[in-house]
Amino acid sequence: GENSYNGMSIMTDLRKLSNHPLLMRFHYGMEQLQEIAKLLAEDPGYKDTVVQYIVDDLVWMSDFEIHTLTKDYSCLSKFTLPDELMLVSGKFMHFDKMLPELKQN
Repeated sequence: GENSYNGMSIMTDLRKLSNHPLLMRFHYGMEQLQEIAKLLAEDPGYKDTVVQYIVDDLVWMSDFEIHTLTKDYSCLSKFTLPDELMLVSGKFMHFDKMLPELKQN
């Protein structure tokens, strides 16, 4: 039923979040997505020219996917996320804690 899909969707989102927060979308708000879409629509190298279609695609993308777009299209460079965010995750923090122990052994 519909509730089981929602439950599965929640579990999928939690799994993404536990792997890395950038696999969800927290850093790019709707206003930014609109601006990104307008810039992409004007870029001759981008696949689409209809702003609303681009927004429709962007709302389903994670922060990391949008960040990757900013690296691929120079018109979006002001939207690139800082490098520090790439290493902000529970798994990386745990790895940082374990690494000194592993080096000693």
